[in-house]
Amino acid sequence: MSDLGCYDENLSGYLDGALSSEEARVIESHLQTCAHCRDTLNRMQALSSAVRQVPRPEASLLLTARILSRIQTPEIYAETPLNKLLQSWGLLNLLVLGTLVILFGPVLLEVMRVIVKHLVIVTSLVVKLSWQLPLDRTNLTLGLVLIVGAMAAFYGFGRVFSALSREGTIS
Repeated sequence: MSDLGCYDENLSGYLDGALSSEEARVIESHLQTCAHCRDTLNRMQALSSAVRQVPRPEASLLLTARILSRIQTPEIYAETPLNKLLQSWGLLNLLVLGTLVILFGPVLLEVMRVIVKHLVIVTSLVVKLSWQLPLDRTNLTLGLVLIVGAMAAFYGFGRVFSALSREGTIS
């Protein structure tokens, strides 16, 4: 093998199909005359075949979710609206935001508590009324809209509460 020499990396490239057609032809002609390279290529092919036959381990969905959450945590937190806001604002604006949270934080939390309380009341009323109303398309649609709206609002408030508690704003 005059141009390429007897190197395993060339044989590996040949086995993977990563060489140019000219290089592959040179390797093929060299393989006809070199027993060492033929033997090496045969061992590489056997190893490659054996590796392909090894079954891939299956991870449980719970384990996969836990691993991905740990891997992607910094990116997820970096993309939250609060982090983007804090990164884009200057020091003076952060001081103003902190002052507003200190002054109106308890009021905002009380408003959220009242909204969640009323959300629970509205949801329970929808469930109670659903047993008393006739089962027709209008009532089903209205009930579904109310329940989905209540769930969306509850989810939104949960996300806000989670973000605020994660940032240490509330406990």
